[in-house]
Amino acid sequence: MEQFLSVLTKYRNVCAHGERLFTYRTVDAIADTPLHKKLSLPQSGNQYEKGKQDLFAVVIAFRYLLPGKDFLEFKRKLIKEIDRVNREVEHISEVELLNKMGFPKNWKNITRYHLN
Repeated sequence: MEQFLSVLTKYRNVCAHGERLFTYRTVDAIADTPLHKKLSLPQSGNQYEKGKQDLFAVVIAFRYLLPGKDFLEFKRKLIKEIDRVNREVEHISEVELLNKMGFPKNWKNITRYHLN
């Protein structure tokens, strides 16, 4: 929980100071979670490459910290926002955008799994 809060605080500060959010990476990382394994996130050696210090780490933290109904609403709004960016920004593909944010291709499956 402490690691979740540390990473969330860093991202909150990025938002509060108007910095670029989608490519930001923290020095801190969240701990490996069952979701990292269930989503089959890519690894380099024993380290997960996504969902540790990137924007997807925030999504994972929210999945653990928010009540289920609230997380589903967050996910719905996030999908809508990603879709809007994809329509309005022509110089970056959806795959590239998701990659820069640290999102795996199957990120929407995050609600398929029970949390342990």
